[in-house]
Amino acid sequence: MQYTYDANHRLKEVTDPAGRKTTYTYDQHGNLEQTIRPDGSKETRTYDAAGQLLTLSDRAADGSSISEYTFTYDANGNVSTEDNKVPDITVQGPEQEGAGLSPSTLLAGKAEMTYGKDNRLDTYNGMKVEYDADGNQITGPLGESRESFKYDARNRLIQAGQTAYAYNSENNRISVTKGNSVTKYVVNPHAMLSQILMETDGNGKGQAWYVYGLGLIGREDSEGTYQTYHYDRRGRIKSKFVCKFPQLDCAT
Repeated sequence: MQYTYDANHRLKEVTDPAGRKTTYTYDQHGNLEQTIRPDGSKETRTYDAAGQLLTLSDRAADGSSISEYTFTYDANGNVSTEDNKVPDITVQGPEQEGAGLSPSTLLAGKAEMTYGKDNRLDTYNGMKVEYDADGNQITGPLGESRESFKYDARNRLIQAGQTAYAYNSENNRISVTKGNSVTKYVVNPHAMLSQILMETDGNGKGQAWYVYGLGLIGREDSEGTYQTYHYDRRGRIKSKFVCKFPQLDCAT
């Protein structure tokens, strides 16, 4: 990995071992202004005089919109409205099967939720939600079904439905097991938030590798398929593009 910085010591460019480059530019106040990814997609941000994010535009290499957010704020600086002009883009999120960062489409549609006196979720689309004495959710929604959740003595999630999780002594998740499929993780614990660097199978053979800059840039699997990740204002995965390099043949 190669990292370069500007005169103000801000991350300017990330080049991975395959030569794929991600570049960052900043405005005169130091706010992130533009991100250009290896697949040619481009994220652009604008701010008001107080440094509050006004627009977040993400476009694919062909110019098509991935997301087009606009924001307004109240007198206290809280976001009062958030509008995405591309509401039908597929939302991506962590899936249960295998790797925790492999994107999968989240279920869309209306959800009806009720809350108890303690302000905890009580029902979800009519399904009862239950908690243990430590406040951990032990039964509740998982996709469209009601599933059970189990925790260890440190209140770490160790099972969700048919998927099991394991952790190291530093509380980093190091494996996911579903049925006979085991995915293990090599983790960087020294970042502000721990980062998955590599996925392996149950025998320790590398299956996927991750690239980071200002957040997760991409993931490459053992077959050479490269995924770039796109986010909303909160850093949640909004969509992904799957590319075959060096041809840059990408699809959502």
